[in-house]
Amino acid sequence: MDQEGYNGLDMYKKATYVWDNGKYVSVREYYGYKINLYLLPGFYVEVWYFVNENRIKKVELVSDNNILKLYPEIKERLITLN
Repeated sequence: MDQEGYNGLDMYKKATYVWDNGKYVSVREYYGYKINLYLLPGFYVEVWYFVNENRIKKVELVSDNNILKLYPEIKERLITLN
């Protein structure tokens, strides 16, 4: 699936697609969220989990390399996005 097709999915289908087809890369924390980074063929996706409510708030493509730099595990070996 390409980025355009992925963006056309609703949040729950996006999450399911990530868990079925993505590779977990890393996690970061931001104001009560645990944001999990996954790699799909050709693009990265963040899954925003809100700990206090025990639920996913959003699932979105990473379209900016600066977001990837927030993950220490990949900061030094950053792969340039298309």
